[in-house]
Amino acid sequence: MRKISIFLTAVFVFSASLFAVEIEEKLSALKINPSNDVLKQQIAEIIKKNPSMIEIALKDLHNSSDPSYICSLSAAISISGLEKAQKEMAKMILESGSDIKSCLTRASGESKNTYAQDALASIVEDFLFNPDRSGERDIKKKIAAIDSIWALGEIGSASTMKLLEKYYNASDEIIRINIIFSMYKIKSDKVLPYLNKIASNELENEAVRSAAYEMIDELEGK
Repeated sequence: MRKISIFLTAVFVFSASLFAVEIEEKLSALKINPSNDVLKQQIAEIIKKNPSMIEIALKDLHNSSDPSYICSLSAAISISGLEKAQKEMAKMILESGSDIKSCLTRASGESKNTYAQDALASIVEDFLFNPDRSGERDIKKKIAAIDSIWALGEIGSASTMKLLEKYYNASDEIIRINIIFSMYKIKSDKVLPYLNKIASNELENEAVRSAAYEMIDELEGK
């Protein structure tokens, strides 16, 4: 029995070593060609097959200063769907600069990362409730808020609708339209009544009402 145990351990170590070599090769290739979607998918698959490889990927991610590579590797890590990966992406959203934050936000939305919801909500709330009227910086915060609203809609958790309702009442026309598009993606029986309320509100901006009518038609299959 002891010999069998030793043999199985050796096989496991050898297998892990092969995965480590493979992921290092893929990471090196991705550095050269960050836009290669096939490489991103391959890295995600390696991590899925051997979750311990997430450590190698995360170490490489944190050691890089190349925004393109960071964004590509973040997408690959997110695709893996591992809990540790999702939590790390959520943490990075808050800690990263604006050049990285946008792609991390998109990756979190595309992978439906529920762990990122609080981070995304904080970005929206920072813009809506802590306005910075210093020109360019305020525009960047607004873009980040719109990206986050999109991602929240993609995630579509049970509490997302309540958040978007809260943000709707504090938003301008552009943000409201983006909120409506995000609401459409949420599977909740509260969505249609809320959109009908917006569409029938004669005091609401016409562009906003039109967006609501469009999403109502989509939901009703017209």
